[in-house]
Amino acid sequence: MMDYLTDPLFWILLGWVFLPAVVCYYLALKKRRSTLFWLIAGMILGLIGIFVLYFLPPLPMKSYKVHKDDRLDTKLRMYQNLEEMQKSKEKRQEKNIDES
Repeated sequence: MMDYLTDPLFWILLGWVFLPAVVCYYLALKKRRSTLFWLIAGMILGLIGIFVLYFLPPLPMKSYKVHKDDRLDTKLRMYQNLEEMQKSKEKRQEKNIDES
């Protein structure tokens, strides 16, 4: 039943394919890089993928600083656009009423 534990091919696959893939996955998480890409790269490249990822610098955190004034300006523009749309809609309805 547990013959695969004595099979050398099982241990080769485990040691040279799956373990480097898992290590690359966790290193990619730590360095904020694409986990799927590095999982596959770890499966294909093995230890080389681990070393490459280990020496890559982590990607910077993206921080979006939105100031209160920017939010207020955006809301004001949104309301102005809504008012313009309502006015143009009313004008179209008036034209349709006048034409019929």
